[in-house]
Amino acid sequence: MNKIKYIIIIVGLILIPIALNFILQIPCGFPIIGDSKTWLSFWGSFIGALASFAMIVITIHTLKQNKLQLDEMKRQWEEEHRPHLMCHVTVYKKAFFLQITNPSKYDASNVIVRFGDELIQNIDSKFKEMYVNTSLNPIYIPAGKSWNCMIGGCEEVNENWKDKNFEITVDANYNEKYNLHAVIPIKTFVNRINMLVRNSLEDYVEDLVLGLVKPHSVIGHKTVQVSLEEISKTLHRIVALMSKSESVE
Repeated sequence: MNKIKYIIIIVGLILIPIALNFILQIPCGFPIIGDSKTWLSFWGSFIGALASFAMIVITIHTLKQNKLQLDEMKRQWEEEHRPHLMCHVTVYKKAFFLQITNPSKYDASNVIVRFGDELIQNIDSKFKEMYVNTSLNPIYIPAGKSWNCMIGGCEEVNENWKDKNFEITVDANYNEKYNLHAVIPIKTFVNRINMLVRNSLEDYVEDLVLGLVKPHSVIGHKTVQVSLEEISKTLHRIVALMSKSESVE
């Protein structure tokens, strides 16, 4: 279609002078100011002015398109170089946590979080202060890190909320220009039989990692020989658990 338009424009530009030549020689029944040469000069100037105007319109349109492209490139760059927050409920050591995660490569600063009234009204009083305090004080979530606030033990929450049906709403503003809005129905995690809970094998592995990476964090640090013996025992327990798990399967 574009090729056809270009061909029509080129043919039109070629035919215009020829058409003017014939039109100006046609006798007219009423007085006309000027002769054929004068009118030919006028039409030449007029067509030149139209061409200039068309070029101006095309230039303006091109500039607008370029601006739109630059704005889109800027938007994409900002989207790729900004923090992104996500909110969900997670389980750790048989307890429910409300987790706001920053999976991006950029820090989320001045995160102002607001929780829905239904969550504050239904949560256990011993955890309510954490949510109230978070609402009053901005938090900071580094890249690849999470903010966690305990909802309660799985068994306790499942029992207390089994007959309830409400939504956990979380609204957050961060970096002074980005927003997060999350709605989590409690039915998605309360009394769900497919909810994953850390098992003893995972706890053993975590304890082993802590013993290897942060040995001085343990009160009453032991000698290297005793520590190695305990690590050996832990490894044996892990192997035994893995063998038992495989035999069951």
